[in-house]
Amino acid sequence: MHLIRNLMKDHAMVEFSGAAAFLAVIFSVVTLSGLHDKLDALLIHTRIEYNPYEKLPEYVIQAIQRGEKIQAIKHYRPAIGGRTERG
Repeated sequence: MHLIRNLMKDHAMVEFSGAAAFLAVIFSVVTLSGLHDKLDALLIHTRIEYNPYEKLPEYVIQAIQRGEKIQAIKHYRPAIGGRTERG
């Protein structure tokens, strides 16, 4: 069974299978990891504190910590004035 990976490139859908899909995933992870490291360095250098949970309601934080992503989203949307269902 071949792994198929769809990536957006110049607004066109590109399909990768097998080894090419694996390499595309690795490249994406490495690229994001590098960006993450650079962002961390900038935050440290500028002494900016970042807390991703700072403005979240406590029940959303608890759902995230329990690994309940769907439940966290369901609680988060109304908290920010968003819809809970697709309309």
